This record gives sequence, C-alpha cells and structure tokens, in this order.
Amino acid sequence: MLDRRREIIAKVASGELSPEEAASRLEETEVEAAPSAEATPSLAAPAGIEAVRVVADFGSVRIYGDASVAGAIAEGPHAAEQDGSTLVINGWLGGLGGFVFGRRGRRRVRIGGDHGEDRIDVRMNPRLRLILDVKAGDVRVDGIEGPIEADVLAGELRIDRFRAPIDINLKAGEVRASGRLDHGASHIRCSAGSVRLELEKGSSVRVQARTTMGNVDLDDDQPTAMIGGGPVERVIGAGAATLEIDATMGDVRVRTDR
Repeated sequence: MLDRRREIIAKVASGELSPEEAASRLEETEVEAAPSAEATPSLAAPAGIEAVRVVADFGSVRIYGDASVAGAIAEGPHAAEQDGSTLVINGWLGGLGGFVFGRRGRRRVRIGGDHGEDRIDVRMNPRLRLILDVKAGDVRVDGIEGPIEADVLAGELRIDRFRAPIDINLKAGEVRASGRLDHGASHIRCSAGSVRLELEKGSSVRVQARTTMGNVDLDDDQPTAMIGGGPVERVIGAGAATLEIDATMGDVRVRTDR
C-alpha cells in the first residue's frame, strides 16, 4: 500500500498524473487500507522488547523518553512490527514534497509539510536502545537513557539529554547532540555535513579524533581545529568513557559544559 501511494506521488512529480487524478487514486488506496495506520496508535508488546528502531524516510519525527511506557507507542502516519526483540516503526508518507491533492467538493488529501497530522510522535521507555535510520526529514530525540545508534543519510537529527553511549554515522545533513558521556564506547563518523556535540557537566570521556579532509574542533585550551591528520587525543574529566571521531569530509565540533 505504501509503495502504491509513493508511485502516485512520483507520477504527479513527473507530470504523468494531474493533482485531481492523484487525489482520486489516493482516496481509493485509503478506502482499501483497513484499518487505517493513522487511526490507531501502535503499542509495543512489552515482553521481549529490548530496542526500538525508527525509520524516517521523510517528514517530522519526535521521539520522547517516557518511563510510564513499557515498550513504545507511536502516533501518526506509520506502520509498526516486531522483529525479534526489536520494535520497528516505519514512517509512511510525511514530508514528500508537501503536496496537497484535492478536487472541488471532495475531501483534500494532504501529504507532507509541517503539520501535526504528518508528524510521527513516539513515546518509548527511556532505558531501551534506540536505533535510528534517517533518510531525510527532521528527527528529534529527547530523554533517552539507553544507547542510541543513528545512521543519517540526509536531513536533520537532534538528540537532547542522552545518558548512554552514542553511535552516529552521518553521510550528509546535520546532527546536534547534547548529553552526558561517562561510560562505554561512543563513535562519530562524519562523511559530510556537520556534527555538533555538547557534553554536559559530569562527562568523563577520552576523545580520539582523526580526519581525512574534514575538520574536527575539540573544545579545550589547546588549538585543536584541524583539517587532515590525526589522531589527536583529549581527555575530559577522568576519561572513563571513550569517544572516537572520524571526519572524512565533514565538520565535527565538541563543546563541554565546565
């Protein structure tokens, strides 16, 4: 069903379908879809769930840590399934160019843009592991205490108040993250784009950075901005955790709250 709707959007973009024809076909797909994925929030069965994976193709996704939730609850246009011990939440059609299809006297069918109906809100137990697959769009994460893994192809990702190791692989786009690192091994790989990391007071981490043609700037009393070369090592606090930074052609900056 999702593939069929994407095909309709693509035909409008290429001029093969008029907006009126697209509206008619999209309405037909909605009638066929029962039950509607947007009508009922998906609730993760708490038994055996160890991680939540969110796939964001387009649009806006908000992920919040909520200790009252055993697994995860998602609201908005999405599909959810359990894959072993992981709950997988796939975004549907938010953000596909901000199209609005409609016919006079009929209900309009809107896809994309910055409206609440196109946003996916996920509430998950903050202690679970979070896996992000961001292909485009705007994703924000707040209050997750478990490990966070993010593979960002494009778009924007913001992570606030993290408390466990992070593993970020940025192909392009922008990542901003703030939180505390004091245990475990974290990694930041930046092929292109920019990463801004703000470490809260109490962080204890040994940072090792290297670049190819990228830039890394570590916040301390020494001039650490560099293009090419490395590795360069800095210790924040007692250095209990580790953070490896590899900037190929991107820009990585680390700031500390002292």
